[in-house]
Amino acid sequence: MTSSPRHDTAGQLSRRRFGRLAALAALAAGAGALALPARASATGTDAQAFYDHARGLAGNDPVLCALVAALTPGATFPLPPAPAPAKLFDNLAVLSTGWVSAMAVLTDDGIVLIDALASPADAENVIVPGLRALGADPAAIKYIVLTQGHYDHFGARNCSPTATGHGC
Repeated sequence: MTSSPRHDTAGQLSRRRFGRLAALAALAAGAGALALPARASATGTDAQAFYDHARGLAGNDPVLCALVAALTPGATFPLPPAPAPAKLFDNLAVLSTGWVSAMAVLTDDGIVLIDALASPADAENVIVPGLRALGADPAAIKYIVLTQGHYDHFGARNCSPTATGHGC
């Protein structure tokens, strides 16, 4: 197999070189913007004015209104009702508080819990009774797999038969 001869591309602007230059320009532009003093800050006593302005800019757009509402300090979020525990497949169950869920893989060798909801109270009020409602023993939890570091996924991470006597 022969390779094609290399051509001198020192004076040409390839796609790769153009991409690198564009990234460098964007980085330089961002660094320049960072060096400028901020014109507005959403801290202090006048912060509400910025949130009010953002709400005005959102107009009637439901997505933008939801974003403004979610980012405004003191915002409360409506929590959907929790569904009943359910088996999605023969050995896969879902346990939910309504806004966050845990999955339980039910095996003959024990239960693998995927995520652990938001708190130890969720373990007591959702995971334990949910597993029992599905005919599984919470004391059979062998492993807990946490998919991410957000609090609503690791709150009941200390579920273990030795810690509580029943798994969670």
